[in-house]
Amino acid sequence: MPARKTTEEELLEHLRATVKEAEDLLNEASKVGADKADELRSRAKAALESVQANFQHQKEEVIQRGKEAAGVADAYVHDNPWRTIGAVSAVALLLGIIIGRK
Repeated sequence: MPARKTTEEELLEHLRATVKEAEDLLNEASKVGADKADELRSRAKAALESVQANFQHQKEEVIQRGKEAAGVADAYVHDNPWRTIGAVSAVALLLGIIIGRK
């Protein structure tokens, strides 16, 4: 779990830095001529592409983790079918009682 939080913090920090860089580039672009604006535009585009690539990487990592978790759950259910049925039945009974009271 700590690794996930670190990844989220890294992603947010990268996003904040990129937004700050884009703001700085926009402020600078308003003060310079057309030739310098092209350079600033390309730098801003590179920064945004970096964020997009980082988000894509994080998305792929989350998908992979989800697939691994589903595989582990599937293996557990196949190895312990009666425990799983008992647990699901208990949860369903508790939900029925809670819903029935309302």
